[in-house]
Amino acid sequence: MGFNRMVPWPVDFRSKVRGWRLIEKGIMCDPGDSPGVYINAHGGLKMGDNVGIAPNTTIVTTNHYKYDHRKISKTMGVKIGSNVWIGANCVILPGAKIGDEVTVGAGCVISGEIPSKSTVVRGENNIKIIPKTKDYEWDIYKEKLT
Repeated sequence: MGFNRMVPWPVDFRSKVRGWRLIEKGIMCDPGDSPGVYINAHGGLKMGDNVGIAPNTTIVTTNHYKYDHRKISKTMGVKIGSNVWIGANCVILPGAKIGDEVTVGAGCVISGEIPSKSTVVRGENNIKIIPKTKDYEWDIYKEKLT
């Protein structure tokens, strides 16, 4: 019983994943496994390997057309690279592209492109993108699962 029972990966019972068939995901990536996550993937969602999504995050891949709410906007889809962490209470909007090795700080709203190897944090009136000075350290492909 439950909304997500057809999704072929673990989804927390407090989360909702809509349009899961339109999600392309890599390994070490179970969108919706944290509590309170809402994903609308009807516009297409591509996620790389090792993507973590913290609680209460929303990913929206389609939206209403602003001049006629009965229609869907032409901006669709979301792409998220590999080795990405999305902090709690974030919102990822249609058309967003997040590169590899990105950390999105809690409470950020992402609507554009975030370059690889960066950290995103909330500023007073906008987000700040801070380049990372080191490569991602954990090689998920060499990890031995027990």
